Order: sequence, then structure tokens, then C-alpha cells
Amino acid sequence: MTELLMLLEKISPNSQLRQILLGLIVFFGAQIVSLGIVKLTKQVLLKINHQKITDLVLRISGHLNIFFYQTLGIFAVSRVFDIPDLVYQWVGRCVILSLSYFVILMLQEILEYLIVAVLRRNYVDSSRSFDPAAGHFLYSVSRVVLWIMVFASVLPYLYPGGNLAGIITAFGVTGIAVGFAMQSVLSDIIASFSIYLDKPFEVGDFIETKEDGGTVIRIGLRSTRLRSLLGEEIVIPNRELTTVRIHNFKLLERRRVRFEFGLEYFNSASVHEKIIETITEIISVKKLATLDRAVIKELTETKIKYEVVFYVESDKYDDYARVQHEIYIDILKSFEGLGLYFTVAVEPVKITSRK
Repeated sequence: MTELLMLLEKISPNSQLRQILLGLIVFFGAQIVSLGIVKLTKQVLLKINHQKITDLVLRISGHLNIFFYQTLGIFAVSRVFDIPDLVYQWVGRCVILSLSYFVILMLQEILEYLIVAVLRRNYVDSSRSFDPAAGHFLYSVSRVVLWIMVFASVLPYLYPGGNLAGIITAFGVTGIAVGFAMQSVLSDIIASFSIYLDKPFEVGDFIETKEDGGTVIRIGLRSTRLRSLLGEEIVIPNRELTTVRIHNFKLLERRRVRFEFGLEYFNSASVHEKIIETITEIISVKKLATLDRAVIKELTETKIKYEVVFYVESDKYDDYARVQHEIYIDILKSFEGLGLYFTVAVEPVKITSRK
């Protein structure tokens, strides 16, 4: 530094000009040195030859823009020159806030990388597929925790010698007030923890509740979004999904179909045997259908009641509807050929007299 001052004295005898030149040299010199250190570190890390680490380094270095280097230059200038204490304190606070912001951005990238890496490893070890919602959920929670930790760490430097207890108390009272005012939002956030830990459904699952149904497209901290069969987007608060019965069709491998019908008594026993054989044959020839049973279930006062149960060996609703339709049509055609007709339920009518 002494040699630099002597060189500036030879260049210009004016003290103010020398101070300006020295400030510019320190300001730009600090930026150049910082940029050189960052580039050297980046080159060393890129030599690891790992695609994910390379992407992480590139994302982190992308946050180090010109504002970051100018902040370091201003801090270097404040350390070299003798400036008033008040100005020095405010410059220090601005530098701390700026550097803390960039540190948070870098730590967020590292957290996201670690969370995704850990989750992918756990899913590879199991039979389940990777759920992006789980990574998004943990990343959102960890990001909030990170901001709180960094803020608590820099608070003593922003207010040196200040009444931190009063500030913390004020934040506590404010937090309680906000908590009472946002009970429903907090309930949704807590419910999102339950959904993530219990995993009643994941992104891509088709679920149904008592009122709504659709494919899960996003699980957030406050709500879950579904895409219905009609195409619209349904937003359901998470707290509601933890208090209702949910039907998840993800693991559905086949669908069960059960129906009943009745025939009149004047048909002979051989006809009823023929009916069972016909239904069995109709269902057996269907590629996606598996017969469970076709039996006479009950002999009532007015009809003989049949029960038929079969399975559609597909998880797709279109297959379920198509196979069921084809079987019903074939049964109707076979009954028409046999001259059989279903019984029609007749509601009894009660007649009362007026006096």
C-alpha cells in the first residue's frame, strides 16, 4: 500500500486526486481479485467431471452478478479510507445484507441439490417412482428455515449493542397475532406435512373424494390441485384432504362389476341352467373379463333373482366401461333369442278411503 501511495504521489501532487485514484484502484481491484478467485474455484470444481455437480456450480456462479462484486469493492474502499463512523456502520450493514442475500441464494441451490439427490436415492432403493412434489415440499420448508437462520445470524451485526430482546419479543408477538389471523392457512400448511409423511396420494395419481375427483397435478403447502376428467383445475385445501375419505386408483389393477336381474317363474329349470351357461360363455370369451360367479341368488315371491360378478382386467376406465357395455349387449341379445324378458318391479299402491 505504501508503494502504491508513493506511485500516486509521483503521478499527481494533488491529494484529492490521489484519494480518488486510490479509491478507484481499490474499488476495481477488489472486484477483479474476487472475480479471479471465483473463476479459479469454478474451474477447479468443474474438473470433477460430474454432471450434477457441474450443473450445481453453474447455477451458483450464475447468482454472482456485477452487484455482488461491486458490494465487495465498496466494502474494500470502506476498509482503506478513514470515513466517519456513522457512514462506516451503514456501509457495513448494507454489505452484510447484500452478502447475506447472495449466501442465501447459494445455500438454496445446495439445499435443492442435496434434497433431490437424497430423495432420488431413497426412491431408487424402493419400488416407487420419484415424486417431484416431495422435493418441492422439503425445499420450500428448508428455504423458510434458511431465511430465518440467516436473519437471526446477521441481526446482531445490523444492530450492534441494540435491544435485541425487545426486537425478538416484538417478532414473537407479531408471530402470535399473525398465527391467529391465519389459522386456516397454518392448518393447510400443517396438513401438507401430514400428506407428505403419510403419502395417501402423489403427483400423477387419480383420486376421488366425496365431491371431487381428478388427477393430482401439484401438491403445495396450502392446497392440492387436481385435473378433472372434464379438463378443469380443482383446488382443494390440504386440511380438507386430511379429513375426508380418499379413493386412490393408482394401484388399481382390475375393476369389479356386479349386477343382478330377475326372471319370472314360468320358465323351466333347463331354461335357467341355459341362462347360467350363456352368461358364463359371454363373459369367458371377453379378453379383458374374468368371471367370478353367475348364480341364482334368491327365490323371491315374484321372480328368480340372479347375481353375476366379474372383473375387468384393466386399470383404465375406458376399458371397464367398454367391456361392461359389450357384455350387457350380448346378454340382452341372447335373452331375446331365448324369448326371455326381465321382470319389472311394481310398486304397491295403498288406497285409503275418505270419511
